[in-house]
Amino acid sequence: MQIPDIKKRLPIMSVLAHYGIKPDKNDHIKCPFHEDDKPSCKIYTETNTYNCFGCGKTGDVIQFIQDKENCDKHTALKKAAELAGENTEVMGISSGKASVKEAENFAELFNRQKDGLPRSPKAQEYLRNRCLEELQEVGYNSGVNWKKLKQCITFPLKDKNGNIVSLYGRRITESNGHNAEFGKHYYTENRKGLYPHYPDKHTETLIITEAIIDAATLQLSIENNQLEVSR
Repeated sequence: MQIPDIKKRLPIMSVLAHYGIKPDKNDHIKCPFHEDDKPSCKIYTETNTYNCFGCGKTGDVIQFIQDKENCDKHTALKKAAELAGENTEVMGISSGKASVKEAENFAELFNRQKDGLPRSPKAQEYLRNRCLEELQEVGYNSGVNWKKLKQCITFPLKDKNGNIVSLYGRRITESNGHNAEFGKHYYTENRKGLYPHYPDKHTETLIITEAIIDAATLQLSIENNQLEVSR
């Protein structure tokens, strides 16, 4: 049994129940990692993750245990395995430290960034100025929870199956003393995927834009019948 298997077998709701924590109807809890007067920690049951908009704590079930127990990852893994009903000896984590480099879950990251967009007046103003306020698949990364693509409007890049495999960011604030036009376009490392998605096999016309945000503007214009594309 590997670490990804533990995560699949251990719902985050079970972890919360173990610690006597019950989310409200909107899947929010009072964050256990800082003084929280009102629920500011969002629980994502579909991705088995959490994100606190107050203190910035974020992660999966194993990270939650590590934060709650204030322990190292190896101890958190053993605890998670026990909660999932697995034998830690069989899993090979009974001794020594786990040395697993987990790939970033871009779908999970983007979902959190979508939730962060309404909390940023500056990001919303930028989208309005670009006439992009009607876009559905757009987020904002303040940099509090994820240091890459910091202070950027973010867009998902997808593979042929529609899975989010990397992200594009358009910086909207000043960077290193320069204005926002300097170093304004960013991608995650080893970028791949297309925006808004791969064309289907019946596509006759492809339009290539200079940047992802230009593609978003074009897409919205076409959807709103503000621009006709001859085929």
